Amino acid sequence: MTKLFSYHQYIFTAFFLFYQIGIVSNAQAGSQSSSFDSNELPSLDLDDLLAADVQVTSAMKRLQNVSETAASIYVLTSKEIMQSGVTSVAQALKLVPGMQVRQLDNNQWAITSRSTAGRHSSKLLVMIDGQSIYNPVFAGVYWEALNIPLYDIERIEVIRGQGGLLWGSNATNGVVNIISKHTADTRSSLAQVETGSQIDSKVNFRIGGDLANHSSFRIFGGFEETDESAKNRVYFPPNDDGEKKSIGGRVDLNFNEDTSLLVQTQYTHIDMGQNLKLANLNTHQSEYIEDQYTREHVQLMTRLEHRLSPVSNQMLQASISSQQAEQLYFKEDFLITDIDYQMNTLVNDIQFDWGVNYRYNDISIEDTDYITSIAHIDSYNQFGGFLQAQFNIIPDKLKLILKFRDSKQTIKPK
Repeated sequence: MTKLFSYHQYIFTAFFLFYQIGIVSNAQAGSQSSSFDSNELPSLDLDDLLAADVQVTSAMKRLQNVSETAASIYVLTSKEIMQSGVTSVAQALKLVPGMQVRQLDNNQWAITSRSTAGRHSSKLLVMIDGQSIYNPVFAGVYWEALNIPLYDIERIEVIRGQGGLLWGSNATNGVVNIISKHTADTRSSLAQVETGSQIDSKVNFRIGGDLANHSSFRIFGGFEETDESAKNRVYFPPNDDGEKKSIGGRVDLNFNEDTSLLVQTQYTHIDMGQNLKLANLNTHQSEYIEDQYTREHVQLMTRLEHRLSPVSNQMLQASISSQQAEQLYFKEDFLITDIDYQMNTLVNDIQFDWGVNYRYNDISIEDTDYITSIAHIDSYNQFGGFLQAQFNIIPDKLKLILKFRDSKQTIKPK
């Protein structure tokens, strides 16, 4: 047995050495072939290899390359969103490194860029094409009311960290700017139907086309219905079914090569279930209560852009946002008006960006046994402005950026 084992061992060893020699020979031949082919490859810059030509607007309030931004910014492209299989913007933010994203049930989300995410996490500015959609009560966002067709999103720019010097106090923890595609890129009809374990049925559609003078339009809408969670809860049965409807449109008008106008609007209605944990006013013990709540959001935004010269341009944007909601022990009604003016110009290799803004909030909250307005605020006005200067200390290597912002607020009591 020992001799037989040794004999087979010698054969195996010889075969293994022969196999290794073959691998080395093929590797050397492949190396010579690769070396020959690599000499014929064109010379590529590192920026081209890393696709560093991706441009963003949220970091400096003007268009620039990602490689030139000093902020902690991540760009979620349309291709990444569509290939990931996500079904909502909130779910897509799970793809962003460093974002805290938790799904509380089939309807509600908790999202932030700092600390632990909660249902009412605040100080994260969320915008759609530059229009803020935050709720004045807690300075946050009801993510379930955000219904944008994913195939119409060009990119999502996410800044993790301080953005208040440019965007205001609501951007303390970061900025999420959802940028939709230009209507010139959506001049077609499209319909999408989805279903799954959490989504009972979801239908989206888009109709796009051309207008006169190199202009274009887009009309979109959708309907979504979700069932209750199948997973049994420990303390209370699931109550997270929902229904969501939305319709909107966008028009891009090009008056000439230097002047363009954007007008877009959207209406969203949701009717969803939720579980509340409230203290009994008599016994002061916590109780779980099933509730069905509704929300209606209406957004209208228009933006006029004008190029003054090859190194200078200006922008005027005006928007109105209406939010109405009714749930157990809480009813809210807000009307938010924003007006922003901004100019970007280059003077002797120094980039200047400055702007002024005005916001009016009309607030209506009904007092209940659980919620009351301490200051009894009926409305407030906010005025602000910013100035930013960028100096090239060492061209293409070192830059100095100075920022300044000031704001004033007046409150009108009831």
